[in-house]
Amino acid sequence: MSKGITTEMPKSYRVLRNVCLGIGLMMVCQYAFAGDDPLEGTGKALFATLGASGMGRLFLYSAEGVVSIASFIRTRNPMVFSGIVILSVFLNAMFKMLAVPA
Repeated sequence: MSKGITTEMPKSYRVLRNVCLGIGLMMVCQYAFAGDDPLEGTGKALFATLGASGMGRLFLYSAEGVVSIASFIRTRNPMVFSGIVILSVFLNAMFKMLAVPA
């Protein structure tokens, strides 16, 4: 039985290699997004969608209502309808904290 040549690195070299690769990747990513903000304008789109006149809020309430009715049919527990109230309170509180007219 011959032992042969192994190509596996010691653990310390693997850790050093991974750290160097991570630092290099972070440096490349820094230059890739240096020119502009990729998330610019998303806040206005979110407020327009979930605001008082947006359809997103209507869709969220409708989906929560359908899920609540289906859960009520299965469990016969009226507390499942509290999700609609919790969702509306959460959205209104979020927009009040962000100082957006809701």
